[in-house]
Amino acid sequence: METRWQAVELVTVTADDGTVLHGALFEPEAKQRGTPALLLTGGTGAEFYSGFLPRLAAHLAEAGYPVLVFNRRDHGAEFGFHGFREAVDDLALGVEALAERGVDQVVLAGHSYGTLCAAHYAVRHRDPRVVGEIWYAPLRDLREATVRVLGSLERYREWCRQAEAAVARGQGEALVVLPAISPFGRPLLHQQAVFLDKRGPGTAAVMPGHTDTLGGLPVLVVRHGDDFAEGALLPGELAGSVTYHLLPPAHPRLPPAVAHGFLGLEREVARITVGWLKDRGARAV
Repeated sequence: METRWQAVELVTVTADDGTVLHGALFEPEAKQRGTPALLLTGGTGAEFYSGFLPRLAAHLAEAGYPVLVFNRRDHGAEFGFHGFREAVDDLALGVEALAERGVDQVVLAGHSYGTLCAAHYAVRHRDPRVVGEIWYAPLRDLREATVRVLGSLERYREWCRQAEAAVARGQGEALVVLPAISPFGRPLLHQQAVFLDKRGPGTAAVMPGHTDTLGGLPVLVVRHGDDFAEGALLPGELAGSVTYHLLPPAHPRLPPAVAHGFLGLEREVARITVGWLKDRGARAV
C-alpha cells in the first residue's frame, strides 16, 4: 500500500536538569503551514518506538498530520524512578520541539497513564500552543488501576503502609517490584517514594472532572468496550467540551489488555481521530 507520510525523524531534546529525551516525528508527504501537529505520549512502560502510538502515528501522518511520539523521563523501565509532576512537565519539551519546526498549534494526546500526564499538562501550563487533547484508553485514577494490578484493596493499602514506612526511615529510594499490569507486560521496579507519589493515597495522578480545569480545551476520548474498567475514565465522568467515542465490544470479547492497546484497531482509531480534528476545524490542508 502506498503511504502518504514521507519520513521519520529521530528527535532528541535535553531538559534543564540534563535529562535527555527522545521521540520520533512522523512527517506527512506534503508539509503545509497551519496544519496542527499531534504530540503523542505513552502509558506505563511505553517507549516512543513500540506499541500502539507509533502505529497510530503512521496512519495519522498518512492523513496529512505531523505527529511526534515522545518519551517523557518516566518512559519504559524508568517509570518507577521519576515523579508524576516531572513527567508532566517534560511534555513542554515536546511542544517546544514542534514549535522549533514551525508548528504553532498542537493537539496533545496520551494513551493510558499518558492521558493523565496530558490532562495535567493543560492544568499546570495553560500552554496557548495546545489547542485540544485526545485521550486514548484514559485512566480516571492511577490508584484504582494499581488496586487491580495488586489484586485487592487490602493488598494495595499494605503496599502503601510499607512505602510510607520506608520513606519515614529515609529509605524512599528502596525498590519494590510491581507485578506486570497485563499478561503481555513485565514487572516494574518502583522506588518507594515514587510509588507513593504516583500510586499512593495523595497522588496527583487523577483525572480532572471538567474540561474547564484544562482551560476549556476540547477533548476527544476513545476507549474500547472490552478495556479494563477498574480505574478507567467511563462515559459521563468528564463534563464540559468532551466527545466520548466508545468502540463496541468485540464478539468474542477481546482480552482487556488487547483492547486497552487497540491492537489491530489503529487504523480505525486514526479514522475517529481525523474525523474529530476535521470537525474542530483542524484540517490537514
